[in-house]
Amino acid sequence: MALMLRTIGIPSRVVNGFAGGEFNDITSQYVIRASDAHSWLEAYIPGEGWLTFDPTPAGNAKAHSEWNRFMLYMDAMSSFWREWVVNYDLAHQLRLGQDATRGSRAIVGHAQSWARIQYEKILAWARRSQDRVSAASLKWGVRTVIAVALFLLIISFPRLLVLSQKLRFARHPRRAPQLAASIWYERLLRQTAKRGWKKSPSQTPEEFAAVISDDKIKGHVLDFTEHYERARFGNSAEDASRLPELYEEIKTSR
Repeated sequence: MALMLRTIGIPSRVVNGFAGGEFNDITSQYVIRASDAHSWLEAYIPGEGWLTFDPTPAGNAKAHSEWNRFMLYMDAMSSFWREWVVNYDLAHQLRLGQDATRGSRAIVGHAQSWARIQYEKILAWARRSQDRVSAASLKWGVRTVIAVALFLLIISFPRLLVLSQKLRFARHPRRAPQLAASIWYERLLRQTAKRGWKKSPSQTPEEFAAVISDDKIKGHVLDFTEHYERARFGNSAEDASRLPELYEEIKTSR
């Protein structure tokens, strides 16, 4: 068309640019892509100036699809990146601060209103419950103490049972010579440890008695050890019954 107009003396020129585009309702902007590139014609008409002519045949309208919608989201992300990252300046900072301030004020206002309502509900519930709590506090306090005492008694019962058995067998060694011997030997070791002689796990009863430096106490411990071994390993009731007396001699010796 430009060549045809020039042959008949009408000045004409070809213009390259973009035509069309698509409106992105996410960013409220028009999206102009490379596929929207277009060429048209301008001709100079005396008395009218340069007028635009487009001899390109009209094309079919673009069909909207899920892919086109996806591309709109991609364009929105790209626009956000350019505006808030690449071109981020003082104006954007002020705008972002104003938006954040308005949003935070609204959030704080809603939170204060909600908190005030909840606080009034809690106060009303507390007033209603105060009388009932006051009347029931003593009753629940007694119940709590009883429950705690029963709980402690239950968890301590096995230990109390073992302690009771040890005391009974210690008082009557003939009923269980071996167990009584172990109980009285443990008491002996606690007594000697108080005086500075502590038995090593690797020592036998005789080896432990041999390291005691006090001759008097050493003699008592050796005698105790002899009766202990007969009762512990020989199940001798006669030797077991001698252990309490020998223990008292060691305990009272100086």
